Amino acid sequence: MGLSTWFANFNVDTSLGIIQECAANVSVPLGSIPQTLNGQPYAMVLNEPLGPILSIAPWNAPVILCIRAIAGPVAAGCSVVLKTSEQSPLIHFELAKLFSDAGVPAGLVNSINHSSETAAKITETLVSSTYIKKITFTGSSQVGKIIASMAAKSLKPILLELGGKSAAIVTESANIDEAAEKILNSAFAHNGQICMSTERVYVVNEIYDKFMEAISNSFIKFTSTKISLPQRSTKQAAKIESLLSNALEGHEEAFCGKILRNDAYIEPLILRDVSEGKEIYDTETFGPVFYINKVSNINEAIQKVNKSRYGLSTAIWCSDILTALEISRNIDSGAIHINGNTVHDEPTLPHGGVKESGYGRFNSLWGLREFQYTKTITMSK
Repeated sequence: MGLSTWFANFNVDTSLGIIQECAANVSVPLGSIPQTLNGQPYAMVLNEPLGPILSIAPWNAPVILCIRAIAGPVAAGCSVVLKTSEQSPLIHFELAKLFSDAGVPAGLVNSINHSSETAAKITETLVSSTYIKKITFTGSSQVGKIIASMAAKSLKPILLELGGKSAAIVTESANIDEAAEKILNSAFAHNGQICMSTERVYVVNEIYDKFMEAISNSFIKFTSTKISLPQRSTKQAAKIESLLSNALEGHEEAFCGKILRNDAYIEPLILRDVSEGKEIYDTETFGPVFYINKVSNINEAIQKVNKSRYGLSTAIWCSDILTALEISRNIDSGAIHINGNTVHDEPTLPHGGVKESGYGRFNSLWGLREFQYTKTITMSK
């Protein structure tokens, strides 16, 4: 993977945090002794490991998302079969090997590498295997639906962390300069190849002009210092170019930047006034692109955010914290970040989305519980 230095370090540091948090939760009490109502003197509720887990990890944050797919199930008491990404198989293989090198029992952590041509068949075989008790998948919503359908045939549970069209709402009380800088960073970090990347921004009418000036200044500053790295593939870059071309039909030019692609390299771009009829309006680009639309008030912004089929991460820029909290309660999103980036994930916090962004949660105790089932034991005298 071609990564900037900061994102490579972020991959490593966050992965260490995930492992430490999983280890910290291994000794958490695994059950309870509830009160019974039917005369039984005792009852115990235990959390038992589900059994072998099939974990399918993606390429975009290759260390974090692979470690997360292994450490959670293992900490919960399960073995793991890691299906590596065809786009980053060596990284995933080496990470799985580290567990064996560290001395875990044979067969606890396993990895399977394969070609793109055999991916579908291997996935279907693994998902349908009677040995596999649950599947985790991190990736696109399109592929997530396919894997969920496979799992449904044998009534297997599945943890899905899928795509996003993460939004930012900029209210009239926002710190405009800070909001502009952080939104741009969340949109362009790692070339937009993060599920939580900011892809749409809704700005209230009162501050729209000032915000557009601030975002333009931030864009100039960013493009003058950015390091040029390619998208993961030429195919991905071509998809982004197509979405942009469609979005700009009927417009003279973009707000900041222009459509410029060279093989797998594509330049950052900011659009404005994108209509709902354009494909890019609610399609994840997974590239260094976002759009800014004006709204008349906060309620309109909430409606537009919630109308999306995605719901992974949302940012609210507002200096009145109580108002921001009220807005947060009305947003359909797995995570809300008040005066912060949509790209925000920590090992101690649950991570996952709603709607087509998936279901279930990774990280910490919430993540461990995903790989256990509840067993009730009652005892008579």
